Amino acid sequence: MTKPIEDWKNVLLDTSVIIDFLMIPERIINNDVAKNKVQNTHKLFKYFEDSASDNKRTLFITAITLSELRKITTDTTVIDILVNLFSSSDVVFVDFTKEMAMQIHTHMDLLGKEPHLNKFLKDLTTDLNKSDVYQASGWVSDDLKIVATAKFFKGKIDVVLTGDGKTFVPLAQRFDVAVVNTMSLPKDLFDGIDVRGALN
Repeated sequence: MTKPIEDWKNVLLDTSVIIDFLMIPERIINNDVAKNKVQNTHKLFKYFEDSASDNKRTLFITAITLSELRKITTDTTVIDILVNLFSSSDVVFVDFTKEMAMQIHTHMDLLGKEPHLNKFLKDLTTDLNKSDVYQASGWVSDDLKIVATAKFFKGKIDVVLTGDGKTFVPLAQRFDVAVVNTMSLPKDLFDGIDVRGALN
């Protein structure tokens, strides 16, 4: 079972969480699910900020996430932006190393072996049509690399935080990596984040 939020010391951020944190909830219309997810993310990071003096956290961001973020922004100072954005926590940027790649090759046996990856993609995205599956292969490969990074640091990373329940969560669970979807954060009676609540 994943530790309660108040006990998180080392949190690896999936790209989706950073994107959600950068979004403004009030500007999301006609999509209550997306709006709730973004609001949850903002509430969680507000808790991180408010509790920073009592509970210092380290946020880990992978080189894969930096690469993904650079695809959606022309700003070359993305690292500085992230450090400032999460200024209430220590931010550590993690390279994707040869050892992590070997982790995928040895223990995951998916990435780089196209038939295995395609089969897993089809199993994972059975509700998508064929063209969607092939378009998804690139970012699922990136998700695998982020999961491999978390697995490489197993015992040091308390949780991987994601806003992607459709593909990232199943990938992480398949490889026994502690993961929490921002849509599944426990709530208190006032719709705030229950930092002592149980997590699956």
